[in-house]
Amino acid sequence: MANIRRIRRGALVTALVVTVVTGLCSAPANAFLLTDPILGGNCAVVAGNLVQNCGFEAPVTGGVVPGWTHNVSDFSNVNTIEAHSGTHALGFYSSGADDVWTQTIAVAPNTQYLVGARFSSGHSSAASAQDHIRFTVTNVAGAPGAAATIFSSNNVDLDWVTGSSIVTTGSAHTMTLTVSAANVPSGSYVDDVYVVAQQTVGCAPIKNNLIGDCGFEAGSLSPWVRNGTPIDSFVSSSTANTGGRSLAFASSGADDVWYQIFAVHPNTQYTLSFWVEYNSNTAPAKNDLHFVLSNVSGNPGNVLRLATTNVSNRFWVRTTRTFTTGSGHTATFFITGANTPSATYVDDVSMTAVTHVTVSAKARTVTTTVTGVGGQKVELLRRVGSTWAVIRTWVAPSTGWSKAWAVAVPAGTYRAIALAAPGYAQAGSSAINVK
Repeated sequence: MANIRRIRRGALVTALVVTVVTGLCSAPANAFLLTDPILGGNCAVVAGNLVQNCGFEAPVTGGVVPGWTHNVSDFSNVNTIEAHSGTHALGFYSSGADDVWTQTIAVAPNTQYLVGARFSSGHSSAASAQDHIRFTVTNVAGAPGAAATIFSSNNVDLDWVTGSSIVTTGSAHTMTLTVSAANVPSGSYVDDVYVVAQQTVGCAPIKNNLIGDCGFEAGSLSPWVRNGTPIDSFVSSSTANTGGRSLAFASSGADDVWYQIFAVHPNTQYTLSFWVEYNSNTAPAKNDLHFVLSNVSGNPGNVLRLATTNVSNRFWVRTTRTFTTGSGHTATFFITGANTPSATYVDDVSMTAVTHVTVSAKARTVTTTVTGVGGQKVELLRRVGSTWAVIRTWVAPSTGWSKAWAVAVPAGTYRAIALAAPGYAQAGSSAINVK
């Protein structure tokens, strides 16, 4: 099973269950546990992450990497060549057999967890045909051998993508995370590993979601438009990531298409997210789902194409991508399925603007502006010694595009942050000096 989120540098990721030694990846008290850490900063600030040394930032002493066990090979190490967040990542340079890193964590039996990490590979003139990196976990109920593959890639040039999935533990009280690589002469990297007990999931809590009936709970076609037949695709109540319904594909031939058209701001960052389940014991060789978005800057024909193919996972996998719109004022999101006789399901689709925060000053008045609003809590902070003190809080609207607040302040240094909310990562401004 692979959940490939082709998101460029600067997004997020994180973690799985209980007892973290020394709290190397503990989160601040006001951290918001997201459906997926991809919507926030890095693994060290995600509430409830159970992975020790999740970003490989802890000092390495005598070749020992805190929290991780290595099968002792000369083809991988923690280094500063490339990192998704922070300054360090786990780098692989194996030219033969698997080079393996593991960590065992305590988990609750029969419980859902969100597991994921960030991956980068193929950073050469061309990715090797044998490039291969894999992330697996044990103690997964219903998985063959109780082990599940969270991420696997080969022959792909990846620029910090996220692999993640929700898994349900079996009867054991521990889970072992394994990151391995083989035949990666061009270098592959892993960063921001996370395991968190799963709480609220789905698109329903997301404010300002541009996708209507994002979880297919209406049970009807609108606002989706379908080109195809009810036999090949339909709203199903047999399985769902959240809620009681999902979109099912069972097409055995030509593409069956569902789509929506909605308004967007030109030249603006958005995040697209959706969940997919291939509900079969063995995926047909031609299982194929395509997700296509128009009006995307920098892509051939201004079209973003994401595909999930030939995967048999029997549990829900999330794909997320952040992109910039082109010059148009509308975008169209398509879901197309072909050769999916075993039933493939889609649920919890969302598209939200990426939040940006700025502060400006005129005389002794500071104005805080948030674009990409979604009901976030906004804080204006003033530097006090070596720390930042909250001096004013607001709540951004859950509809619209932007909001600004002006407040009189004494001389000092100020910055503002919009805290994470469902569907939105935490965002902050640069600091400014008020004289």
